[in-house]
Amino acid sequence: AELYDMENQVGSIEQGKQADIIIIDPNPLPTPLLRGNAMDYVVKTVSKSDVETIMVGGEILMRSGNVKTLNEQKTMKKSRKTARKIWKELGI
Repeated sequence: AELYDMENQVGSIEQGKQADIIIIDPNPLPTPLLRGNAMDYVVKTVSKSDVETIMVGGEILMRSGNVKTLNEQKTMKKSRKTARKIWKELGI
């Protein structure tokens, strides 16, 4: 935040600052997630299935694996319809 002269908007969790946060479920991880190993663990070990919650700009986008910002059923239905159309055009 300091490098980009944005320490008043981001870089820490406090009132009035933007909140972009991920919450990782530590239970499925093979070894303990500790303060000393957290950064390496997140970069090298954590996968998307370990992410419990995503918050961007203070708005929860995903919680408990469920996307809150779009209708997943509607999106899947449209995706299947589009896939069938493409397969038909390709002769599959």
